[in-house]
Amino acid sequence: MIREFLPVSVALICPHLSSANCTCRKPKTGLIRKFRDLFPHSHQKELYIGDQISDQKCSEELGIPFIMVHDSFSINNKINTTLGNQ
Repeated sequence: MIREFLPVSVALICPHLSSANCTCRKPKTGLIRKFRDLFPHSHQKELYIGDQISDQKCSEELGIPFIMVHDSFSINNKINTTLGNQ
């Protein structure tokens, strides 16, 4: 459903348990920093969509606009509003 509005071309995943205290598990910013290293010209177009406070903290740490969603209806509604499709 979200790909209808925002195509996903790459996914980076933290394989660690929260007890591992790695740098890539949110709210730490390791995965996003890795993405920025891989795609240095893409970060001007970033948008962080999440359903957890840890998502919001991660986005704030890196200055990425954040959309909090709680269900599939709010995802569609907020994406449409953000992209001016309503």
